[in-house]
Amino acid sequence: MEITTTEFKAVIDPTLIHKAGMHKVETVVARISKFYCRPMTTAGNCPQKCSLCKERIEGSLKKIDPSKAKSAYAILTWQMKNLHSQYAEMKPHTITVKKNQFGEKVETDLFDELMSVYG
Repeated sequence: MEITTTEFKAVIDPTLIHKAGMHKVETVVARISKFYCRPMTTAGNCPQKCSLCKERIEGSLKKIDPSKAKSAYAILTWQMKNLHSQYAEMKPHTITVKKNQFGEKVETDLFDELMSVYG
């Protein structure tokens, strides 16, 4: 679920944006939506309540120091990508093991599988 400007203003204090050296709320919302909300939704990690992601986003906005940054928008973009990747890494990785009709594990060879696909 992508966040809208009105939801953003209701959930996150817009003064954080100005303290971080950014002055266009719509641009900030667009970047958060593009680089955080969409990937979270696509990966099935979106909690469907923007208030649950509030702490992560506010923490990222507080970390931006406008005196050291050439472009606060670029740092925001990097932080949103980083937030999503950190969340994705927290999910346990699973491996699927092929089984035959008797429920026994089947050993597969990657080369054989590629040959069966590409013939």
